[in-house]
Amino acid sequence: MASGDNSGGMPASMGNRRLALVVALFAATGVHGQTSLRVVSGTVTNPSGSVAPGVHVSLTQTLSRVRRTTISNGAGIFRFDAVAPGLHELKATRSGFSAFVATGLPVEANRTVVIDVHLGLGAEADTVQVSAQAEAYAVLDAPLRGGTFLRREVSELPLRNPYRW
Repeated sequence: MASGDNSGGMPASMGNRRLALVVALFAATGVHGQTSLRVVSGTVTNPSGSVAPGVHVSLTQTLSRVRRTTISNGAGIFRFDAVAPGLHELKATRSGFSAFVATGLPVEANRTVVIDVHLGLGAEADTVQVSAQAEAYAVLDAPLRGGTFLRREVSELPLRNPYRW
């Protein structure tokens, strides 16, 4: 190894591979950051008004029939991230309660749709059908994404480069 070599014993090709990996990771992150996220979430409650954990919730896009599923957590909350835009059907089921179905639920870009599910007593075969109307769900504006940064603002970011290329 030459005395002027400053690679710390690492071959040049290894350094190039690391650089390529870092660039690829940043590029993939940048592409993901450009999507218009849509979220559907809510809280499931039982007839007494208490939260209902362990409820099976599905969200189906009306046109494509693509279905996603989740289970409400210990606080009765469910959430679907990166939902495709369009009309959807939301269905919630749990043993000992009648099924809850909301149809015509509109999902738009950069919006969060909050729909609270109220389960009734009965068999799963019994269904409480709700047509999505303004009273049944809330649409919240997402925070503004994007913008232009000045060169000075970027250069003043507190970055630390441990690799010092």
